[in-house]
Amino acid sequence: MVKPEPIKDNCVDWRWKYFQGCLGALDGTFINVLVPNEDKPRFRNRKGQITTNTLAACDRYMRFTYVLPGWEGSAGDARVLRDAVNRPHGLRVPIGNYYLYDNGYANSQGWPEDVGTNDETRDIEYVDGIEATSTWNRFREDLANTMWAESTSHNR
Repeated sequence: MVKPEPIKDNCVDWRWKYFQGCLGALDGTFINVLVPNEDKPRFRNRKGQITTNTLAACDRYMRFTYVLPGWEGSAGDARVLRDAVNRPHGLRVPIGNYYLYDNGYANSQGWPEDVGTNDETRDIEYVDGIEATSTWNRFREDLANTMWAESTSHNR
């Protein structure tokens, strides 16, 4: 896995120039598994399948920067994220940086307040929560409209 690098302020790539500080995207995915009958209720996801819920983060080049496999399929995305950020060598997001994510993580709490455990991250402060605000929602909507307008002008 690679160390995520944030999008720089001077980025000229029309797909990414609006996401200064972005480290990439994160999401959960269900992976079908075979488990003993007595464990099936814990591994049954909201769609009725027997799965594990795996959290993965990728950078803008689609390279994995973090993977947390093994959660029962019944575990929600926010719960898996909370576990990822509370692990000693878990997912870390320096202040001023962020990951793009879907609504399954909105208003998640649990980003660690500690500053990491290894020399590489010891002096970095980390965010202590994720919250979708109305300001963020308006910004996201405006950004989507601007990006759509630019992408259609590139295709002409």
